[in-house]
Amino acid sequence: MSQVTPSDSWQRARSKTAAITAFKRPVRPVAKGSRRVTQLSGSYVYFLVLERSWGYAITLALGLYVISIVVCALVASTARLSNTQRDIEEAILDAVAPRWEKCLRFAAAHILTMSEGSVVPIDRWSHVLSWLQIALGLLVNVFVFSVVVAKFQAPQSDLVWSEGCVILSRDGVPHLLMRVGNLRCHTLYSPRIRLTLLRRHVTQEGESYFRRDDLSVDQPSVMSGIHTVAHAIDEVSPLRELYESGALQKLEGLLIHAVVQAFDNVYGGDLSATHTYGKGSLLEGAFADMIRSEGGRTTIDWDAFNATRPLGSPVRDADPEPSAPQPGRPYISCGSARASYGTANPLDGGAPRSALEPYCPYSTRLCLLLAEGGVDFTMVKIDLTAVQSWYSSSFKPGDAPAMWGTPGGKSVSEGWVGGSKECRDRAVAEHEGVRRANEARASVSEAEVAAFGETLIFGGLAPRIAGSTHPKGSKVFAFMLKKTLGVETAMALLARDDTATAMDEARSGCRQKLKQALKEVSKLLAAAEKQGGFLGGKAPDPSDINLGGAVYTVKALLDSGLADVNARMTPALERYLERWCRRDSWVGVRRPAKGLHLFSRQWRARHRRDSSPIPRSSRSTARASHSTP
Repeated sequence: MSQVTPSDSWQRARSKTAAITAFKRPVRPVAKGSRRVTQLSGSYVYFLVLERSWGYAITLALGLYVISIVVCALVASTARLSNTQRDIEEAILDAVAPRWEKCLRFAAAHILTMSEGSVVPIDRWSHVLSWLQIALGLLVNVFVFSVVVAKFQAPQSDLVWSEGCVILSRDGVPHLLMRVGNLRCHTLYSPRIRLTLLRRHVTQEGESYFRRDDLSVDQPSVMSGIHTVAHAIDEVSPLRELYESGALQKLEGLLIHAVVQAFDNVYGGDLSATHTYGKGSLLEGAFADMIRSEGGRTTIDWDAFNATRPLGSPVRDADPEPSAPQPGRPYISCGSARASYGTANPLDGGAPRSALEPYCPYSTRLCLLLAEGGVDFTMVKIDLTAVQSWYSSSFKPGDAPAMWGTPGGKSVSEGWVGGSKECRDRAVAEHEGVRRANEARASVSEAEVAAFGETLIFGGLAPRIAGSTHPKGSKVFAFMLKKTLGVETAMALLARDDTATAMDEARSGCRQKLKQALKEVSKLLAAAEKQGGFLGGKAPDPSDINLGGAVYTVKALLDSGLADVNARMTPALERYLERWCRRDSWVGVRRPAKGLHLFSRQWRARHRRDSSPIPRSSRSTARASHSTP
C-alpha cells in the first residue's frame, strides 16, 4: 500500500486530533475485571503506571510526593528544628513561620531536593530524621524518574480498529470486512493481522469451553494509513456454516477478536492494537471511501473511518435498458445525478466518483404515489447530465419522468411515454389503489404545499449564487428567485441597476421567506399530528407526497450548511420526516437516495474549512457559483 500523508492544513490537523480522541477511547478487556494479585507489590504498581495513561502516572507521582511530605512533616513535629531565615522573615514579612510550616518546609526540602533547606536540624534525633527523609526522597525521586523515562521509551500505538464490521459479497464470494488504521499515517513494516472466532463449544462428553478458530486473512507487507482486513467466507472458512444459517449476521453468542502488530522503525519496537466484535457490531452496507485527493496530494478522511454507504447505491454507470415490463409492473424513469463525477475538477474538489442518485422531484412524487397505491414498479435511474443512448432513442424528449407499461404508461408496444401529470392521471384511472392514494383529504391544497416546498428548497439555495455573472448561474438564480419571492418581486430586483444592493436585498428576502415557510409548515404539521400524523390524516395524501420530498431535501440543505440561512429543522419537521421514513413506500423509493445526506455530510466536512465555501447543491447551481469571479 502506498504511503498516505495527512493534509498540512490546520483544519485537517484539528479533524485528525478529534478523530484520535474519538478512536482511542479506552476499552476495558473482560479479563481486567478479574485481576487478582496476592499483594500490592512495587512491581504491580510499576506495571499499572506503565499500563495506564499519563494522567494516571502524574496523579500517582503527585500523590506519592504529597503523602511522603505530609507523613515526614508529622514525624518532624517531634524534632527540634531551627529556621535559618527567621531574621529575614521578621524584617521583611514582620512575621515568624509557625511550627507546622517549619515541619512542612523541613520535610519538603528533604523529599524533593534530597538535601537540607532553610529549616535545619538541631539535636541528634532531628539529624537522624533528616537523613532518613533524604533517603526516602531518593527512593521517591528514582521511582518517579524511572516511570517517566519508561513511559517515554514505551512505544505508544495509534493503531485503531473500526467500531463495526460488514459482510458483503466480492465477486460472488461473501467476505467479512473490518478496517484497521494508523492515525499517524507513517509506514509500519511487516504488519501481522490475526482474526479469531470465539464461540462456546460443548463436547460429546459435556465439557464446555470457548473454542478458537483462526480466520485466514491476507497479510500486507507494509501499512501506512488504512487497511481493510478481509476474510473470505468460502467452503473452508469456519464462518461458512454460521453464514448460511444466518447466525453470523446476528453475531449472537459469537465473538471475533482482531489483533494487529507491526514494527515501527521510529520507536524501534512493535505496536499493537486489539478489538473484539460481538453482538451489535455488524454494520449495514459497505465501508465508505476514505481516500481524498486535495491539491495534488492524497489524504485520508478520518471522519469516514466508521462510515458505510448503502449497497443499494453502488458507484456504477446509469441503469441499462430494461427488458419489456410485465403486466401491472411498469418502469418509471427518474432523473438522477451524482454528487461528484470524480473528474478531479475544482467543482468536485478531488472527491471520487459517487453513486447515481435520484433527485428529480416530479419523478420521486410519481414513484411515491404509485408506491402508496400498492403498484409494483421498477425505478430506472437516468443520468440527466449524460442521458443513456438507449433512453434517448426510446423516448425522444430524453427527460423524466416517463413510464413504460401500465398502470401509468401505455401498452408495452407503445414504449415510453412522458409527462408526470399524464402518467399520474392514467395511473389513477387504471388502478384502484392509486386512485385512493390520490384522494385529497388535507385542509391545505396541493398547490399551496407545492409553493411551500419550492420556498423551502430554493429559499436557502438562491442566496448562494446571488450575483452570479455566469450565464447559466444567472439563469438558475432567476428561476430560484421567482419561485421564492414571486415573479413580480424577482423581476424588479433583477432589473435594478444597483446590482450589489439588489442582490443583498434578494438574499435577505429569500432567507426571510425560508424562515417564514419553516414556521408556517411547522404549524401545519403540528396540527396534522393531532389528526393522525399526516396532512391527509393517518395516511399520506397528494399534499403529503409533495411536502415529504421538500422536507427531506431541506433537511439535507440545513444540516449540511448548503442552505445559506441561519435556521434549523424544527421538531415538527423532524417528526414528520420520521413518520414518512417508517412507511414502506418511502423506504422503497427513497432508500437509494441516502447518498443525498451522505453527500451533504461530506460537503459540510470539506467546506467548513473554507470561509467562503462553494456550494454543491446541484450540478447547475454549483457550476454557476464556481464560475462567478
